[in-house]
Amino acid sequence: MRRQGKFHLTPARLTSFPSGNPRLSRWLDLAPYEKVGVSYTVQTKRGCRMQCIYCTYNTVLEGHHLRLREPSDVVDEIEEAFYQFKPESFEFVDSVFNDPVGHCQAILEEIIRRPWKARFGTMGVSPKNLDAKFLQLMKRAGFTSFMISPESASETMLINYRKGFSLGDLHRAAEAINQFSFPVLWYFLAGGPGETNSTIQETLDFIGRYLVRPVGPPHNMANIFLGVRVYPGTKLWQIALEEGLIHDHSDPLRPLWYMSRQLDLDRTMRQLYQAACRWPEIALGDMEKYLPLSKIFGITRKVFPVRKPYWQHLLLVHQVLVKSGVRSLLQATGIPAQMRESLNLQRKPPAQPGAGA
Repeated sequence: MRRQGKFHLTPARLTSFPSGNPRLSRWLDLAPYEKVGVSYTVQTKRGCRMQCIYCTYNTVLEGHHLRLREPSDVVDEIEEAFYQFKPESFEFVDSVFNDPVGHCQAILEEIIRRPWKARFGTMGVSPKNLDAKFLQLMKRAGFTSFMISPESASETMLINYRKGFSLGDLHRAAEAINQFSFPVLWYFLAGGPGETNSTIQETLDFIGRYLVRPVGPPHNMANIFLGVRVYPGTKLWQIALEEGLIHDHSDPLRPLWYMSRQLDLDRTMRQLYQAACRWPEIALGDMEKYLPLSKIFGITRKVFPVRKPYWQHLLLVHQVLVKSGVRSLLQATGIPAQMRESLNLQRKPPAQPGAGA
């Protein structure tokens, strides 16, 4: 909230994570979400041990202390929802799905022991401890896709973001993923502290080497966002204050973005769009523009089978755009005007009373 002209953040009161079944249908109608491809969501724990500088989960929302649900309670919830709602798929929404890895494995093993078979996905898979053995366990449990957010493939940026894994971990995870046919959505952030055009190129080189399949249809999608959202209570907020990118009166109720001053932004846009015109695996932070396609897929699947998650079908759309040359017609030469204006405005402190016009 705003208090006396400044933003105020009330600290969270972190409590235990109660066991039992939350029964989501008590709180909201699940049907509209199902129509646009959203799965039945399940949370197995609260808290995050990671130290990512931009994230609110490990600071103001859930804290660093892990509060784990019993694996049997988690799977009991899934089983009841499976029979009651018959969702097409389930999605684990933990901030980091596979940490701690032993707790995650216990849940997957419990799912495998149950007589029913369901489809699963998840957001927030960490490259650390992600190997072929763990992926095989996910596959046996019924996983058909998942999302992973390394944010960068530059060792410098992984350290700056405090991601908690190394470039070697990322390479090994990518090699393991490529042994399977999972559709995988990768998230990358461009523009964080210390980002340069060279570190961005390292990420693009990683995408070209590990995420682009030389033959056959693509399985990986790399969604690249330019600029890192700045939230109060995070380490990035303090960094942005110290660097003068925001000020004491900046209002985080409006979008605030961190953008490294070491970047040549016009060159950055050329790098990103040239890579996108070459590889259909790349989406430039514009997946929300495809939301109308979700409705189209929802209507189409009444006649033709269209598998969820719907984002995986964007790979085919991008393939057509790249091969036809249409995507190259959309190539940008500069940072979008709206973001440039936002970055400029957030650095200007409010006018002081009595100051001249």
